[in-house]
Amino acid sequence: MSSVSPVRAPINPAVLTWAIDSAGFDREDVARSAGVDARKLASWEQGSERPTLNQLRDLANKVKRPYPIFFLKAPPSGNESLPDLRTRGSLTGEYSPPLRLEIRRAKYYQTLVADHKPPLLEPVQAPSARIEDSPRDVAAGIRAWLGVDLETQRQFRSDDRGFAQWRGIFLERGVLSYVFRLEALEEGETSEALGFCLPAEIAPMVAVNGDGAPAEKVFGLFHELGHLVLGAPGVSASPSPNAAFPSPTEQWCNRFANRCLLPDDPGLEEIVAQLPTDAKAFDAYQKAATKLRVSRYVLLTRARDEGWIPATVFDSLRTVFVTADEERREEDRRKKIEKRERDKAAGKKGGAQSPVELSLSRRGAAAAAKIAQRWSEGRLSDDEAAELLDIDPSQLDAILQ
Repeated sequence: MSSVSPVRAPINPAVLTWAIDSAGFDREDVARSAGVDARKLASWEQGSERPTLNQLRDLANKVKRPYPIFFLKAPPSGNESLPDLRTRGSLTGEYSPPLRLEIRRAKYYQTLVADHKPPLLEPVQAPSARIEDSPRDVAAGIRAWLGVDLETQRQFRSDDRGFAQWRGIFLERGVLSYVFRLEALEEGETSEALGFCLPAEIAPMVAVNGDGAPAEKVFGLFHELGHLVLGAPGVSASPSPNAAFPSPTEQWCNRFANRCLLPDDPGLEEIVAQLPTDAKAFDAYQKAATKLRVSRYVLLTRARDEGWIPATVFDSLRTVFVTADEERREEDRRKKIEKRERDKAAGKKGGAQSPVELSLSRRGAAAAAKIAQRWSEGRLSDDEAAELLDIDPSQLDAILQ
């Protein structure tokens, strides 16, 4: 009795090539996911052979595309990538597959919000700027537009430096925020990206790396807001003393973020004047920065820019801060590895976030609450709300709670 031949999928080879290229995976890796070698994968791309349905599903899961997309008559149009503004060490070049996927997820969420009728957000009326404009002046206009003075900022939660509250304020002004997570590329290296932005008339988005410290995430929000103001999207790397000639755009956005987070205030100079510059400086700057809901670097940079401390003091203190942060990151990385090994030995999954937790983290509590509220009022269907939140409809009550 002859065996039944497996059903072959009539895919479009051009779409297959597009899906692999846009995902950023090595072809041998993709072939392995489908249980074949690179030569067999090449024959699928050439159209001389076809995968089975099971092989196609495995491949689609690898490149994170719905498998019906491979039957399209032509690859989807439009550029899914963003300009690479990273200039630090090994981070120039191709984006990793996880970063590409996060950019796609963010764009999809942005599109859902922007295209929804009736509108979920109004068009943004933020001031625009050119790179020739003073970051200080533009930042003053943005702070006025946001409607938050320094005293209000100091009342924000200290544990996350007001990150959640800033996300809510951005949303009130029509700007979406998105949090992604990426592992560091290798030991001793910081993560691949600080953030990116997606300009649009409706639902422009700032996206930041959720693995950063609270103050770094807040800085990332404003750095990417600077890119929106300039109309200059791209992927940014974390600010670093080892940065090799950051682009003028990145320098402008760093200065803009610093000025946004510490607007002109007569009390700032007095605060800095009371800070020591000796061995006690680390703890003193940390305490003062926490009260202001910013990072030590933002406060230190402002002190240098205003001439409140000499450049030599800035350089020495920054070196101390950077060394301490690198030691902290290594310690955090070591603890994560140890916990992962303990969880693996105990048969645990290792603290993966639930779909509801992941939705709240990525979209922010304010955006999730806005969507859930519209759903509870009957202004969004179960499917619409679930798609916006990237959860199952059965989990909507959990979001509302």
